[in-house]
Amino acid sequence: MNTDEEFIVIIRSAGERTTEACKLLVRNELPADNIQVINLVPFEEALRESYRLGIESKKKWLITIDADVLPRPGFIKTISQKSDEISGNVFSFKAMVFDKFFIKHRLAGFRVYRTKLLSKALRLIPENGIQIRPEEFTVNLMEKKGYKTKVLEYVVGLHDFQQSYKDLYRKAFFHAVKHPKEIGENIAAWKELAKADDDYRVMLKGAVDGLLSKESPTADIRFFENLAEKALYTLSISEKQEANYTDIEHFLEEQMAEVGTFTKGHSWKSAKKRMRRYGKIKGITHHAAFLMEMSGKLIKKRIER
Repeated sequence: MNTDEEFIVIIRSAGERTTEACKLLVRNELPADNIQVINLVPFEEALRESYRLGIESKKKWLITIDADVLPRPGFIKTISQKSDEISGNVFSFKAMVFDKFFIKHRLAGFRVYRTKLLSKALRLIPENGIQIRPEEFTVNLMEKKGYKTKVLEYVVGLHDFQQSYKDLYRKAFFHAVKHPKEIGENIAAWKELAKADDDYRVMLKGAVDGLLSKESPTADIRFFENLAEKALYTLSISEKQEANYTDIEHFLEEQMAEVGTFTKGHSWKSAKKRMRRYGKIKGITHHAAFLMEMSGKLIKKRIER
């Protein structure tokens, strides 16, 4: 397969510190004409523009990458090989990332769409500010129409590493609203990691503020601007300088080696399997213990490094 002819990549930026790094890494895989960076708010507008560009490209597949994802070398070749195995009724498929917030492999910031179905999906994108997860909402509506989504057990890169403090605060706040149980499970690990990494200090502040907030944030980054500034002032932390891209591939390679390979034990399906095997309460407890064990191993690696 000629990947230059099959893929268009849209990098969706909301001013992330790693936007240029993400673009550089993708540029190592595809010609510049196959790559576009968009910066639109709110997120629904970015989603609409991504679909439109995918349709106009005439390519077979549209890859959307959030600018907070650092994709690994060779990812396009692997995605190309995987796409050959996807049946015709599949609208989209996703790959794993290793996520700094959740300290595990998960699905975030990376999705591949079949462009010939994007016209149908474009009409299903919700109005601005109505849905907290507009992309997932749109994909779910497509699934109801018979167009499936698949998950690949392939780790495409890192998620939320090297971000600005304000962005980390915003996402921690947002995750605390979207995934309060998962955030609660990780707070103990964050407290330990915060001793050597200010990212986690900021994330703790954002998570606590999110859990205590009575407001319902949207995906619009403008909601958080003042909150993030106040948080950094409270923590006596200055914002990071502009990112250095000269060693980004080395950083990515080093981090990918440190976090290790994906195993099915990290999968969201594993929680359901444990509940079927042990019962609901024991299964949830077993899965939580597994996640704590994985977090502990990562903390140990970082301390020993």
